This record gives sequence, C-alpha cells and structure tokens, in this order.
Amino acid sequence: MTPPNVLLITLDAVRPDRLRLHGGPVETPNLERLAKSGVAFSDAWAQGPVTWISHASVFTGLWPLHHGLTDVNAMLDPGLPTLAELLARAGYETAGWPATATAGSGLGFGRGFDLFEENYIESFGDWAGHFFQRPPDEPFAFVDFEDNIRRWSSWKKNCKGPWFAWLHYFDCHHMTGPVWRDRHPPAELMDRYYPRGFKRSWRKAWEKHGTGVGSKKTGPRLQFYDAKIAWFDHWLGRMIDELDLSRDLAVVFSDHGEDLSGPFPDHDDCTEGELRVVMVMGGGPPSGRPSWKEALTPRGISDAGTVGSPARLIDLAPTVYQAATGEVYPVRLDGISLFEPDPYPRMVLAMNGYCRKNKGKAAYFSRGRHCPRKDPEGDKVRAALEGLGYL
Repeated sequence: MTPPNVLLITLDAVRPDRLRLHGGPVETPNLERLAKSGVAFSDAWAQGPVTWISHASVFTGLWPLHHGLTDVNAMLDPGLPTLAELLARAGYETAGWPATATAGSGLGFGRGFDLFEENYIESFGDWAGHFFQRPPDEPFAFVDFEDNIRRWSSWKKNCKGPWFAWLHYFDCHHMTGPVWRDRHPPAELMDRYYPRGFKRSWRKAWEKHGTGVGSKKTGPRLQFYDAKIAWFDHWLGRMIDELDLSRDLAVVFSDHGEDLSGPFPDHDDCTEGELRVVMVMGGGPPSGRPSWKEALTPRGISDAGTVGSPARLIDLAPTVYQAATGEVYPVRLDGISLFEPDPYPRMVLAMNGYCRKNKGKAAYFSRGRHCPRKDPEGDKVRAALEGLGYL
C-alpha cells in the first residue's frame, strides 16, 4: 500500500473559541470540510504560548523541560530527532515553509527537510536587536502565503514518492510593522467581522480602541484578527482542493492562542486563552485503519467527529507518524499517539518563552485545574510532575 502524502499547517496565534467549529463567530467552511473528513479536537493544548517552544514540542514530541528550547536565541538540540527527519528516513520527500525565523533554520527547525524556504518580508526593527539579537532591518517574519502555496504545489508535483510538507500561516499574529498593518484581508471580510463596516480610517481606530473581546462592541483589532482567520480559511480551501482526501492526510493546528483581554493582543503567559489551540485532522483514514472513527475510538470520538478528551501538541508527532506509516514512533518521547488511550488524562505541561529570564512562568493542568507558577527554571513544575508519576 502506498503511504499517504501528509500536509501539516500551522495556524499561528489562533484561539479555537473564535472559530464557528468551536462555537465562535468566524466562519471557516474549509476547516469544517476537513474536520468532516476526519476529526476536530475540542480540548487541545499547546506546550508553550510562543512559537519556538511550541513548534519544538510539535516536531520532537517532547515537553519544553525535555527539548530545552525555551530561549529564542538558542538552538534545538541536534541529538533530538524531529518528525521531518523520521519521515524522511521512512521514505518521504520533505519540504517546509516557515513564516518566522522563530521557527526557522537558525533555531534548528530545518532539520529533516529536503527543501526549507524562508522568504520573510517583515523586519522587527529595534525590537529584533533587543530581544532576538538580530539586525533591526533583517527580514524576520511574515511571508506571502499565497506564494508559498504555489511553491508547495509546484514542489509536490515533482515528488517521486510520498511527501511531507509543512506550511506556516502567520498573518493572525500580532505585530506593529508597516507590512503587517498593510496586510489586511479583502474589505468584504473586514465588513463581515466588524458590525460598523470596514473603515478606511481603521488604523486610527486601531490605535484608539482595544480588542473589545470583553466588551459589548467589537474593536477594530479583533475585527482584523477574525478577518485574517477567515482569510486563512480561503487559502486552506485552495490547498484542500489540491489534495486527494480519500488518501492524503492534512493536519491544521495553532501553535498557541492569544490573550485578547487587554489593549493589545499578546501571548507570553501560561493562561488558558494562550494555551488552548486548534487541532483538526482529516483526509484519508490513518494508515492501517479503516476509518478515523475506528482509529480514535480509544479517545472517545463522537458521531459528529469531535474528540473531547485532552489532546496536546506533543501528541502530533507520534500521531502523524503512525497515521502516515502505520508504525509506532521509533524513538521515545513524551507525546502519546492519539490513536492510543492516554494513561495520564487531563495532564498538560507548558512553559513560556521567558522561563530563564526575570519572572518566568511555567504551568501544568491537572484534572482541568490550571496551576501557574513563577518558575524560571521549571523546577517546581518538574517536581510536581514527578510527584504525580509523570516524569
């Protein structure tokens, strides 16, 4: 049996509660189409509220305490095998299109990819030099997502065997540079998610109003956020149309959520809004399984195709590998394939990106209870998990 092609898509900084799929206001018909062909996880969690920690957990299947990439100026341990490397060993051709250097080759995320294209168009200015130790004018984030779709489409047509591709949508991520401010979706989408309609003066309103999540009025920042989620769904539909959903696998996940309660969107803490994520899998049934429903029976999949038991981003690597190859993940890791029962239900561990600086926080969720701790080195959370028999 020919192994399926696998498409992995990061939906950066998107909260699931904004999506109609999870009871929110944003219409995402193509994401829902993908979910209908597979499964949507309604209780999925990230292992960090920042891109580098979260993607390190996705590609290694390890808790932040174990993969160690909690500093954006560090490098992923070359001794830790990644999902891309293991799929390449299994015969897959691999390609990746990250949308920010915080998930780029400079941190080690290019390992295992035959092709890894970094086409960033936005610099971070003085902030880059202060926090990321990069030249202020160096392109560091944001890509032309439509162009990357074209690159993916062209690349896969030349593949001789099964392929694994990763694309990264970054437009929902908060930024302040001119490229980001100018990259708004079509006016009709802005209209749809802003009751007073699209204003040419929205930038001035942006500076004046907050996000409006906790108020009766929807502020322009949230309008911008919701419209960009809808704009992603447009591009997702284009990608799905190029797949054979009777055999190809597609996974869409957000690497973290977003705090929309304050005057400016952010994600640098271990709160539910910043750690709860989107996770949808669809397409052909997992390798060696007759259907997604049968494969996910241990997790309690509903007739509507949703799984309410906890899922974590560290579970993606073993799940995707098993779905693609039919084999158990070949190295030891913290994640557990979502096709297997979870021996540690209701346990999620996360660390933020500043754990080794100032008042860094870590957190764990046990039986639905959020337990944030000021814990720069992760020692308190490690001790708590050891006491629970988890580490």
